[in-house]
Amino acid sequence: MSDQPESAGHGTSASADQRADLRVCKFPVGYDPETEEFEEAGHPLPPVEGRGRPVDYCGEQHVDPDGVLRVHSRANAFQRKRELKLEAAESGASQRRRSAGRPVTSARATLADLLARWEMVTTAHRDQLISIVEAAQQVVATAGDPDAAAAEVAAVRREAKAEVDAATTRADEAEDDARTARRELAAALEDKTLAEGAAEDAIADRDAKVAAAEADATAARAAAEAAEARAEQIQIQAQQQIAAAEQQARELVESVRAEAAATIESAESAAAEQIRAAEQARREAESAQHRAESAQAAAEQAATDARSDADRVRDQLDRAVADARSQAEASRAEITALREELASVRSEAR
Repeated sequence: MSDQPESAGHGTSASADQRADLRVCKFPVGYDPETEEFEEAGHPLPPVEGRGRPVDYCGEQHVDPDGVLRVHSRANAFQRKRELKLEAAESGASQRRRSAGRPVTSARATLADLLARWEMVTTAHRDQLISIVEAAQQVVATAGDPDAAAAEVAAVRREAKAEVDAATTRADEAEDDARTARRELAAALEDKTLAEGAAEDAIADRDAKVAAAEADATAARAAAEAAEARAEQIQIQAQQQIAAAEQQARELVESVRAEAAATIESAESAAAEQIRAAEQARREAESAQHRAESAQAAAEQAATDARSDADRVRDQLDRAVADARSQAEASRAEITALREELASVRSEAR
């Protein structure tokens, strides 16, 4: 016999644990102004994993009893509770009309409440009533006139009743104020909890956005640094190319000048040698004037050819210098473009 109650107790405890583990969505879908309680959606929530704070809302979209599709989140719950209270305040007249259709139930509830209040007041003022009645009895015993004593006792009783009524009224008012204060406190605490939850969600969302912005900024800085490094590398390569082009131009100019000088010197030497040979031929053989004149003509032609060669070499030199200058100008233009691109990349990175 003793084993059966124990097993029953274990079964009750297990069922209680299961009910404790069963968590539902607390999103408000209705409000009762008489009890000031909210009707919850009641959708099952998944089991809590880890040590984090358990959520009270499913976070999914559901169609509420008023036909509106809402996301059952903590922030929306805070707003929905305000809306339900406002709707209940606006529909107070219709609710009073519905409650007027049940006078017996309302009267019983009111009577039970009044009896409870009366018991509380009478218990609180019982000592005062006893002292008042004892004083009245003493007055009656002391007084010689029974009518006067009865009148005085009646007056005392009226005063006592008046004091009791006043105390009862004050107690009722205090109880109403306390009940209202408790309800307002509970509502304020619940609103505070919802507001704190909404603030936590907003802070988490803000932190995520800040982290994303910082990551984007880091990536932009890295890209800017890479672009700047690439631009500096391009500038170094351009400077190297310009230096190589200038060196090549200088070498080409020097080579052309040396070749032209050698050609001119060779032509002048050949012309001088031919002139000397012609003069010697004229001095040696004046009789061979025709040959000397021919030789002189040949020497003059050679000089002319030499001068033509020299002019051709000078033209080649001028063209080489012009080409070198053009290449230098093109390199400078490319450097200017690279510098402008670097300035643009740095401006975008900022």
